[in-house]
Amino acid sequence: GSSAGKSSGGGFSGIAVTLILFISLFAYLFTCLFTIKEAERGIKLRFGEYVGVVQPGLSWKWTFVEKIIPVDVQTTRDLPASGFMLTRDENVVVVEMQIQYRVENPRDYVFNVANPDESLSESLDSALRYVVGHTVMNDVLTSGREQVRQQVWSELEKIIAPYNLGLIIVDVNFKDARPPAE
Repeated sequence: GSSAGKSSGGGFSGIAVTLILFISLFAYLFTCLFTIKEAERGIKLRFGEYVGVVQPGLSWKWTFVEKIIPVDVQTTRDLPASGFMLTRDENVVVVEMQIQYRVENPRDYVFNVANPDESLSESLDSALRYVVGHTVMNDVLTSGREQVRQQVWSELEKIIAPYNLGLIIVDVNFKDARPPAE
């Protein structure tokens, strides 16, 4: 009679182990599902290496093997730039601009530069100072504002092109230009 008791205990143990394995497998498979929102694209990495872009919707990844980095590609972001700048005729003006941009290429945005938004900010400041520095004060303050806006946009695109930031400039707004109050 004692051998029958041992085999039934072993059978129960086998069922418990199978049940635990089944629950573990189900839990793992559940962690493999993920959702990319409509406004996003997912960058898929396998063992840290880029393997593709995931479109919006419910998707599948191998947990612990693959990683997904969601990137918002629809939201238009604002970036201000302002400061005291020297014009071509050696006058100081206070200029305020704002650009609007969004992510165009999620892979470039994630991988090409450590901080693409900061790089864009520094490039905007550089473009703005370059254009204002090559323009006379009267044009910055009055009649040449649209030309300054267009030149800043053009210069900014030239500056950021080699870096492949994955960003597209949607608009450039010339907010204000005035002589400093001092």
